[in-house]
Amino acid sequence: MNQQTTSPKNSDRQFDYQFYFMFRTYRPKEGEYIEEPEKFSAIEELSDSPNPQQVIGYKIDEDDKRLFRFHLAQQPALTESEFKQHLADYWDRVRHQYDNCQVRNNVTGQVSTRNASEELLQGVAVLIIGDQLTEPDQTITIPLRDDQGEAKGHQLFTSANHTTLFSLQDTAQQMTEDMRFFEFARKYDQRFPERRKVLHWQLQLGPDFGLKPIQPEEHDNHPFLVVYGLERGKNPPEVLREQANNFLLFGKGDNGYTALLELLPKLLMCHWQFNHIDAAASQFQQQLDTQNALYRSYLNERLDCATTPQLQQELQEMKTQGAEGKYTLGRLQGAMKTLQINAEDLTGRLELIQDLARERGWQIEFDSALETYFDYSLGVLQNHLSYLNSALTHLEGSSSRWQAMLEERRLELTENIGTLAHLIVFLVALVEMGKLAHENPATFAWLQWLDKTWPIEILTKFLVSPTIYVVLIIWFLRKDVWKWMTRMCRCGKLCQ
Repeated sequence: MNQQTTSPKNSDRQFDYQFYFMFRTYRPKEGEYIEEPEKFSAIEELSDSPNPQQVIGYKIDEDDKRLFRFHLAQQPALTESEFKQHLADYWDRVRHQYDNCQVRNNVTGQVSTRNASEELLQGVAVLIIGDQLTEPDQTITIPLRDDQGEAKGHQLFTSANHTTLFSLQDTAQQMTEDMRFFEFARKYDQRFPERRKVLHWQLQLGPDFGLKPIQPEEHDNHPFLVVYGLERGKNPPEVLREQANNFLLFGKGDNGYTALLELLPKLLMCHWQFNHIDAAASQFQQQLDTQNALYRSYLNERLDCATTPQLQQELQEMKTQGAEGKYTLGRLQGAMKTLQINAEDLTGRLELIQDLARERGWQIEFDSALETYFDYSLGVLQNHLSYLNSALTHLEGSSSRWQAMLEERRLELTENIGTLAHLIVFLVALVEMGKLAHENPATFAWLQWLDKTWPIEILTKFLVSPTIYVVLIIWFLRKDVWKWMTRMCRCGKLCQ
């Protein structure tokens, strides 16, 4: 984070920080089924006034997710190293809560225990709370790392150009300014040119703290980092400040399920679901575009010059890509369905929060950016879905070309070999019948005419030699051999 605390103008400014860690309560992964520790099932309710420093995992989304919250009160603007240290300390505290996760092997049914915190973690959110967050801007700086863990630059989360999600005002309008909740914007420094090739980043906790290119594989966990701000306005009355804390942050009398605890999980799920699916679809789309462009550039002359094993290998690659494409389409459709469900649930939660606000004497106005929070993600994934369907259709067209070329070669060879085989069988049968008539005149009297026919005698003498069969084979395959030699000359493999 920028060293803002060194500025005399801002040295007396104080901020609260909240760190949220969202986990899945269970997940299947590569032949295993992982569940959170059994001790969490005993946490059915939270105290009426939870201690902000207490390690509590809030059950959310019908026990499907668990959200841990840590509160850091009355701090000067954190420096980059201070922010990293606090995040590491809180992660260490929550990580130890997952020492005894239940892991079942799906093949053997054997159950073991291990720390599965990194496998169940979905993302981290940071909330900065202050009277003024945009004058001057608050900035959190996170290292960017490549796949090998080497630092390559920084990503900045800044309150400038933020996206406002809702504003809050007391019904008596005693506050001179609305409280605002917003999402920090992201931008990059200029030291990492390759950053433009990376659509999404995932959080790396531990010694190599930072953001690294997202791993789109389904078995990876894709944890994200997002930063929000809660700006109270200039000098709000202390009683309203306390009431706003109760409504938004700590929820006295509501078992800790505050307005933000109702809202944040849906926003975080949107980030998690969209980031890795968008990355996976974009990566596969680039690969498919490259291959489709290559296949479309092949003229019929090139296919004619390719060997049959080469065509078969390329056809198999197309089939593999097609299968991977169908799998990616399935992931896209599943992600879109999940986002649609969460979007509908968000609408219900906004109505719930609005009703609760009226009861507490607040007017809450949801910005259109919040009401349509999922629309952008759904629109992007729908574009991926349409584009991949089109690209897979092109791939099927190329596959048909390759299949037609292989089928043409197979038919030509099969036709000639079939004709040759029938001729050889006929000649051999004719000779054998002549032999039978000669050796068993009494039994096969009706075949005596074969034995007396001079062409049969000649054929019998010739066909006992393998040379005749070789000549016949060469004669009937001469067109295929000539066609092959002509193709090799034309393709530069012969006649050079």
